[in-house]
Amino acid sequence: MGDPKPQKRIVDPEAGVEKVRREGRCRVCRRRDPGMNRMHIVGRGVGGDDVDINIIPGCGSGTVGCHGVLTSRNKDGATGMTFVEAARRMTASLTDDERGYVRDKQSEEWYLRVYGWPLNYKGEWF
Repeated sequence: MGDPKPQKRIVDPEAGVEKVRREGRCRVCRRRDPGMNRMHIVGRGVGGDDVDINIIPGCGSGTVGCHGVLTSRNKDGATGMTFVEAARRMTASLTDDERGYVRDKQSEEWYLRVYGWPLNYKGEWF
């Protein structure tokens, strides 16, 4: 018997909107930005759901700002931050519930492979 059919991804255009508005700061650089965007911890392309627990506030978009650094894995001129630094800061900012979502949806090994930091890293969050 083959692998079971993968679970359908939850799609909700309103997911995370209130959370991002309430927190009001980028989880990576900590800047306040009126144009704050929703950033998926487990990306949509790898099955991440549009649910509050998988979305954190991030400045920029998929190509600029901290969101862009994490998506493109390149240094961003606006933030001056490298992917390694951005991933470290994001990892330190995750709540226990957000870490649990990653474990349930992917795995700790997946997170380490994608972001380069162990999911249980709780270092200084700026």
